Amino acid sequence: NQMLLRVDEHDYVKNRVDIGDVINRINNYDGVIIADYDKGFLLEEDIESIIDVCDNVFLNTKKKFLVIFRGINTDYFDPSTTLEKDEDELFKLWELKVGKKIILFPARMTSWKGQLDFIDVIKKMDTQNILVLFAGDTKNSSYTNLVKDKIDKNHLTNICKILGSVNQDEMRSLYQIADLSVSFPLRAE
Repeated sequence: NQMLLRVDEHDYVKNRVDIGDVINRINNYDGVIIADYDKGFLLEEDIESIIDVCDNVFLNTKKKFLVIFRGINTDYFDPSTTLEKDEDELFKLWELKVGKKIILFPARMTSWKGQLDFIDVIKKMDTQNILVLFAGDTKNSSYTNLVKDKIDKNHLTNICKILGSVNQDEMRSLYQIADLSVSFPLRAE
């Protein structure tokens, strides 16, 4: 199911879209494609509202505005802002082994984020000198248990560590200590 909102070059829009109606119906669709071409069909704030409530929005417009999809604060996550003492505290808090190459998998535990598939990749690696940190929400306990079971079943408990939810300061430090950060989604968010 997809919703297409489009106004072409020679179309005339008499009345603007009722954005409230669009927002109410948006959950019935897998994705939304917006092609406006600056005809007044949608206002900039309408487009931003749609992006806020829908995971899969494809935007084709001549309007000039900045959209940061689940963006990050680059000032906050600037590597020079992380303190060495914060990193040391993380190693102690999560009992991390110094000297290992750290692979960070920052994502909440849910099937389409790809943790189980990434474990299949880890199984094929030389794991002697690596540590994989799964950092993210573990509210989906049934999936989290599947991940734990797969780690156990494949004898990777010394290699893989599920940290669970981390706060923003901890995530900043995790990015800093990681040698590699991995995103392995099976579909777009």
